[in-house]
Amino acid sequence: DFEFRCEFRLEGDNNSGVQYRSRHDESKGEFVCVGYQADIHGNAEYTGMLYDEKGRGILAKRGEKVVVGADGKKTVTKLDGDVKPLDLTQWHELTIIARGNHLIHKVDGIVTVDITDNQKEEAETDGVIAFQVHRGNAMKAQFRNVRLKEFPVAAAAADRQKKRMVPKKAAAKKKAEAPVASWIWLNKNGNADAPEKTVYFRKEIDSNGVGAARLYAACDDRMKIFVDGEQVAESGSW
Repeated sequence: DFEFRCEFRLEGDNNSGVQYRSRHDESKGEFVCVGYQADIHGNAEYTGMLYDEKGRGILAKRGEKVVVGADGKKTVTKLDGDVKPLDLTQWHELTIIARGNHLIHKVDGIVTVDITDNQKEEAETDGVIAFQVHRGNAMKAQFRNVRLKEFPVAAAAADRQKKRMVPKKAAAKKKAEAPVASWIWLNKNGNADAPEKTVYFRKEIDSNGVGAARLYAACDDRMKIFVDGEQVAESGSW
């Protein structure tokens, strides 16, 4: 599970891409990788799509949210936004986010595909990352500012949760203490004796491959909510 980012540009009448969760299959060729690919293609609907190289082919075109069922059948809905051609001779940023069977591709920060792959016998769970130069017409593919951030996989998160669990017998030995409130005051008058206070609450959540979830929060009376370091909500109401 990871987030991958790079900048790319492409010259020539051909296409490229970034393979991930792939395997190097020398039986098919010296430089052949098999698995998921974030496509870099001059055709607008193929730019940033999800392609299963040497496998199921196109899984999601640009602008599509796809759920692949256990039987391989796809349910497709449209994402917001227009699918417009990009000048691939200029630098663009590609982002790949893979958590369990949920995969997201972005180009220049805009989601191009959102896919949940439930076909276990075909889905890729790990493997190598590779940069593609497609066979055929002469071309030049360039990549720079390559970054990779790994996420703890579901199994590791489950193991941590198991270690945090306290046996009932051990928990019963210690009498629970009554909770004591620690007030957080927001002072707007600049009173040195009562400065503005900020408190951060952090919680690690494992989605276990769930494709989507709804987040609820309540606070009295001002809060900001961040997910993976990005602000997703803000409220100042009681």
